[in-house]
Amino acid sequence: MCPSMTLVSTLGNPRWSADAYLAESFASKVSYAVSGAIEKQINGLILAKDLWQLDGHLRKFLEAVYTDAEQRATSGEKPTPASEDNLRSALKALRRACESIGETYKRAKAAGLTNRRLAGTALNSVRVRSGEILDIVESVELSLNHSEAVDAIFDKALRDLEHGNIVDFAQLK
Repeated sequence: MCPSMTLVSTLGNPRWSADAYLAESFASKVSYAVSGAIEKQINGLILAKDLWQLDGHLRKFLEAVYTDAEQRATSGEKPTPASEDNLRSALKALRRACESIGETYKRAKAAGLTNRRLAGTALNSVRVRSGEILDIVESVELSLNHSEAVDAIFDKALRDLEHGNIVDFAQLK
């Protein structure tokens, strides 16, 4: 019998046919898994790109706030007052953005994304910048919502400072 006939008769054997189908099944399964892994890598890169864009936007926003405040402080220029409604609306939007970033960070950390090389670095940077923005929002909200009680606390602190009644933080331990 010629070698090709031997091969044909061997491959035609039911046991070998079952093995061939099993090999095809495994190859298909591995191909699907590789496709999924590639898609996951691509999604990870897209996520990292989006996070770096958000980080850049937050960085520019903070730079603009600090630059504007510094220029006004050095020039003595009086700011044009914004309407309280516009200011409160902007503060609310910033607070929601910071809360969303905080929730996203928690979910990403639970999924192990904060340990990834590209996405993790961006996530951490976005979280830090978000915290900085939230501090600014809370400071402005406090100045808008001042009450007599808050004014009394600051007035008392100012009087104590003027009279030399200061406390060293090391003594508070």
